[in-house]
Amino acid sequence: MTFVRVKLALETLTTGSRLGIRLNPGEPLDNLPRSLQEEGCRVVSLEPEEGIFVLIVEKGGG
Repeated sequence: MTFVRVKLALETLTTGSRLGIRLNPGEPLDNLPRSLQEEGCRVVSLEPEEGIFVLIVEKGGG
């Protein structure tokens, strides 16, 4: 479900725009960065922040 929500949010952005995503530890944290890279996005950063993780991705041209 997280992947679908992120994909919908990315559709509203232009190529090169960045999106911040807050993730709880677990499956989304393990799978989302890889899945987004497969979709043509670039993982800019993945940092822990007060019990969660903040993933910053940049929308690719694909």
